[in-house]
Amino acid sequence: MRKVGGKAILLSLLLFSSISLTMLCSENKNLEHNLQYKNNISSQTGIVDVQSWQLNDNWMYEGYLDVGDFITSSGVSTNIEYLSGALEKTVTEIYISEIDNHSSITYKLESIGNYEANNVNLDGQNGDITVDMLTTEIIRASDMAVVSQSAIVEIVFCADVLWFCIDIDVAELNVTNSYSPALEGLDFPLSVGETWSVNYHQETEYSGASNYVDIPEDTNDENSSSWSVVSQGYSGVSYTGCSQSYNITTYNSDGEVSGYRWYCPAIKGDIKSSFTESIGFNAVHELTTYQPSNRANVIEIDIQYPLSPLDTEISAWINVTNQGFPIANQTMEFRYEIEDEIRQIVTDENGTCHLEFSTGNSTDDSISNSDFASHGIISWISNQNVIGVSSLSMDLDIHEVDLVTRNEGVTVERTRGNNTITLDSSIGFNAISGDHLVFSVPVLNRGLIDSPPTELRVDSPDGNTAFTYVPSLSSLEESRVEINWTVPENQIFGSTHLEFLVDPDENISEDGNKSNNQGIFSVYIGALPTAMLSLPSVINTLDEVVISGLSSVDPDGGNYVCEFDIETIGGGFNTILEDDCELEWSWNDDGNFSIYLTIIDEESDQSSTIASIIVLNRPPEIILASNYDSIPVLSEVTFEITERNDPDTQTPNSPVDILWNNTSCKEGQIGLKCTVNVVSEGEFSIGVSATDDDGETVFATYAIEVTNIAPYNGQIEVYTGTQKITPDNRGVFTADEGEILTVRAWASDSINDIDSLQFSWSPDAENNPEIIHRKQGSESFINHTYNYSGLQLATLQIVDNDGAPLIFDNGEEILIIPIEILNINPSIVSLNQRLPVEEGEELLFEIGVFDSFNDIADLYSCFDIDPLLDSDSSGQTNDDCDYNSNYLSYTWEDASTVPEYIIFHVTDDDGATASIEIEIDVRNVRPTPVATTDEINPVQGGIISLSANGTVDSEYDIENMIYHWDIDISVDSDNDGDPSNDIDMQGRWVQVIYETEGKKNVKLTVYDESESNSVYMVVNVAKSPFDFTTSVKQNSASILLIILIATTGTIIILRNKENKESDAREKSTVSIDQLFDESNNELEKEKIMSENKIEKGSIEIITETSSVINLEEPEKDKMTINEILSEEDIEALFEE
Repeated sequence: MRKVGGKAILLSLLLFSSISLTMLCSENKNLEHNLQYKNNISSQTGIVDVQSWQLNDNWMYEGYLDVGDFITSSGVSTNIEYLSGALEKTVTEIYISEIDNHSSITYKLESIGNYEANNVNLDGQNGDITVDMLTTEIIRASDMAVVSQSAIVEIVFCADVLWFCIDIDVAELNVTNSYSPALEGLDFPLSVGETWSVNYHQETEYSGASNYVDIPEDTNDENSSSWSVVSQGYSGVSYTGCSQSYNITTYNSDGEVSGYRWYCPAIKGDIKSSFTESIGFNAVHELTTYQPSNRANVIEIDIQYPLSPLDTEISAWINVTNQGFPIANQTMEFRYEIEDEIRQIVTDENGTCHLEFSTGNSTDDSISNSDFASHGIISWISNQNVIGVSSLSMDLDIHEVDLVTRNEGVTVERTRGNNTITLDSSIGFNAISGDHLVFSVPVLNRGLIDSPPTELRVDSPDGNTAFTYVPSLSSLEESRVEINWTVPENQIFGSTHLEFLVDPDENISEDGNKSNNQGIFSVYIGALPTAMLSLPSVINTLDEVVISGLSSVDPDGGNYVCEFDIETIGGGFNTILEDDCELEWSWNDDGNFSIYLTIIDEESDQSSTIASIIVLNRPPEIILASNYDSIPVLSEVTFEITERNDPDTQTPNSPVDILWNNTSCKEGQIGLKCTVNVVSEGEFSIGVSATDDDGETVFATYAIEVTNIAPYNGQIEVYTGTQKITPDNRGVFTADEGEILTVRAWASDSINDIDSLQFSWSPDAENNPEIIHRKQGSESFINHTYNYSGLQLATLQIVDNDGAPLIFDNGEEILIIPIEILNINPSIVSLNQRLPVEEGEELLFEIGVFDSFNDIADLYSCFDIDPLLDSDSSGQTNDDCDYNSNYLSYTWEDASTVPEYIIFHVTDDDGATASIEIEIDVRNVRPTPVATTDEINPVQGGIISLSANGTVDSEYDIENMIYHWDIDISVDSDNDGDPSNDIDMQGRWVQVIYETEGKKNVKLTVYDESESNSVYMVVNVAKSPFDFTTSVKQNSASILLIILIATTGTIIILRNKENKESDAREKSTVSIDQLFDESNNELEKEKIMSENKIEKGSIEIITETSSVINLEEPEKDKMTINEILSEEDIEALFEE
């Protein structure tokens, strides 16, 4: 990269030599240095004088820098031919400065240029070069002489690295060139044939920064340059108004052409320029756009005598207009800067200011062949930066009229076929038969006053004479006369002449110098040479070949030179001029290359031919080796390219691209070494390819012997299902009895053996050694179940197909796998759902249990019905086995005696147990009372039997039921303020006598151990048919006797009743309906009668439920049932 950076620095320095101009590039690489093409021709009469610029005048160019030959000659290998780009010039400032000790109006012209070359190669490094340049030129307005040039150049090389482009800041340079005196590259007024030269002092200053080269030291040089207006016509660049431009050729101090410019008055600047710098590169730029700024106010200067003697008072008229209208009272400066004459002037009502001044005798810094000196006259409106300028030429020998025909001012346009060019001295004035020539002969008035009209006599090369009109010409005005001539087919080879004479009859007496009225112009007529090219058709790279043009022929005799254009690598061309017409050449890369030969004879006639040559690539060379001839399989071995070479490589740092055919190279597939781990037994061969930069590939292989190894790295894993079992710190695996265990094993070996490994399993080596499983493959597994607890042993042995056994980590060929089998405790897995039940309702218990397959059949399942009772006298109350089963059906009659829970427990053969407490919810049933009466139509004073038969509850609660009767809820018999809660009577059956008639509301309330319920019954007591009081009075004695008898009978009946009830209790408990099954029909009848009575309003039954048991003492003044009838009598009444 050091060379790349250095070259880029050098390229930047090329832009600033002693006569450098800002250069521009384009993609068109076919612009010829000095061949100007023309589409049409025309005559012109007038003066090409100095012109003024204004702020923001703008020119845009495109072009290229041709640097290929220069870089190649400097010793750097490259394919660069051109740096292409664009340039924009703008007038940015107009001001007064001191130039060569004179106050001078000055232009500041700034240019921005951008150049680049893509896909270039510098000493083997590919990338892109970019040059950005800001240029500032200081130019004297009076004659457009260049005072100084400065530039800031930034150079960046973007190096290609893999798929990326890495910017490298090569340099930032500041270069300033100063000239004293100023370089007068244009000597106005311009006229073809004029020449001038300047001797000047040049100072060059350098500054900036670079990591690659040192910034040059400042320099001071004495130089000289000269210029010549060689032709007028078409420059080859089409632009409006520029068909007649002036070719001004530049020469260095050695008289060699260093460049040219085509000045176009219509754009007030160059339409095209080309300069060859002394250090070896060519720069070309062409106009694309000219954009002048708006010119509202215009200053024009008319000089009385544009060509004037020295120290002569002459007049000048300064005219100021705006859009063609004169501007009065305009203040401005008149500046004749060479004589330091500066005046303030004002225009009159016509927009004109007339003044007189002395021409003086100051010489010009440019030495000219046409005058003593030429100076610029300026008029300047400073606050508007508006300038008018005109040239004043001075000479020592001046006449009133001096018509001049100058040989050096003749221009010739030659049309050969479809090609028209303007000939000049650098090309040579020559032609061949059939060429059409247009001679443009100038007639110039170098006198003080206007010349009278006259004529020009022309004697053509074919002997014909013609006369052409010449108009009146003012001082320094030129008129051109065009003469057409087609070279005849029989024209003799050699020089022929065109003679011309102005004022042939010498009618203009004022012409003070008739010696310059006549001119002779010579044209050489020859023939085109024939180019012949000889060379071999096919060679190899680096072969020297002789390319010869010696067989070429020039019919008109004389010597010729051969110009060879040799196509180079990358598509560019090297142009080589050989006087002996033989060239030795070689190509260091393959391809099909073109060779152009151009024969140039002494008359500059040319003939070209083309041939091609095929250059064959030289293949690369590599040698592959290894330090081992035999290795064990799965060992590493390194292969190495010990030699590599590509004679015609373009990338010497990497002559070939290496690619190993094995993707397992530790160093990667690209490199000089490849280390691989050989995984297969037998012969192992590796290959490598080497590809040069031309795409040609060679191959090399190397083979070694690979021997067998025993299997190794044996591993096992034990799974239960998908769950991996991790061994404990003893290396023992733990599992449950009955589980299906998967034991997986694998080992490592070479590819040859890995799929044929032999696995020998003994899953129960201690208890059942005869069980052996043999399997083959890279891995193996077995499934086994242990149905008994304790430490079990499995074994494994692995061998390969060569019988080599695997040695496990314990140093043995057999691996012992210890497995601890744990007993599985029984578990209770399900319990059927149970809802709360009533007393006496069946409860079902169905329990699901689980254990290992081996234990499940021998499980011992038990229900403990009373967890608080130790029925088996074991000392524990919760392990009784009241029922040995998983299924139980059980009934509790009394909710008050039901336990909160029962226990179910199960035991396996190892004594492991599981148990569960099962909650019990047996709920008491609220009793449903039923109240009936034996009387369908009870009457006042009659005995009425009330019965609770039909009351519903559990059998246990029926036996223990409590019955409370309130025989009339409208009477508060206990005087507690609530007539509906009296306990008038108790018992299942009661007898009552109502002494009054009417509806009696009877309430029956029944109670079990926790619930109560009530029912209401309405008894409609009818009025007695006789007067009870009177009857009693009349039969008082009989009544008393009856009472005594009845009392005695009641006592006897009660005693018998107690005996009967005692016997009945010994029987099973039944409901009231069962006790009175003989009276069911009667009850059914009573139900019907009751419904009838309800319809008639006799008896109504209302049920009331109460969960609160309120047992109150019966009223003392109420007659009990035993005081009226015995139980037997009551029961008999209901049975009837």
